[in-house]
Amino acid sequence: MKSIHIPILIVAIISFFVFPASGEEEKTNTFSSLPDRGYKIEEFVPGDWRLRSQTRSESGKLILLELIKQSPPEEEALMDRAMIVLFRSEPNSPFLRIGTNTVMLHCLDCSGASGSSTFSFRGEILEIRTQSGTHSSWDQSRYSFRRQADNGRIRLTGKDIKSGQYDETTRLSINFLTQRAILSKPKSPEERRSFSQPPIYFEDINRNGAEPWEQAIWALFL
Repeated sequence: MKSIHIPILIVAIISFFVFPASGEEEKTNTFSSLPDRGYKIEEFVPGDWRLRSQTRSESGKLILLELIKQSPPEEEALMDRAMIVLFRSEPNSPFLRIGTNTVMLHCLDCSGASGSSTFSFRGEILEIRTQSGTHSSWDQSRYSFRRQADNGRIRLTGKDIKSGQYDETTRLSINFLTQRAILSKPKSPEERRSFSQPPIYFEDINRNGAEPWEQAIWALFL
């Protein structure tokens, strides 16, 4: 009997329906299909998500949207979260979606007993603070972002990392504009290092410690 070869295209189609996209892939596809501009904030909220909070800059031109996947109230703490940054140059101008991140935030109950995340603007600088761990051992990160005038994107300008265990705290402060990093450790003199890093944007940020550039900067102090 002759063997039968199924065309690759048919296999791909079958695989698409039999093996659906993973949760992360599905989330990425959902947010990549959002409009780049719109006149209502609701236009940037996918159908199976809801707006949990919004934070505005002092001028009102920048808005950070925190979104969470819809669920029964008792399951909300375990739902995925995402963030979108909008920019509007004038009150009657359309909103422009200039930054989207679907992986930076953990679910509300996924960061340990002391887990938290807060959002604020210092002038037009967006600051996002995250914390994970327990009351005796924890990690804190503060990200600073600024809108670039040349390309309109939200760029990471700084990150401060604190790791604490009981009463001892180690701090790494990274300035991406000056390309300098400062490490402070208990009972040790402050150390400084220079580094070279291309611009990092809002959508490039992964969860704490997962970024190759952060690992490379830590390695400078070994």
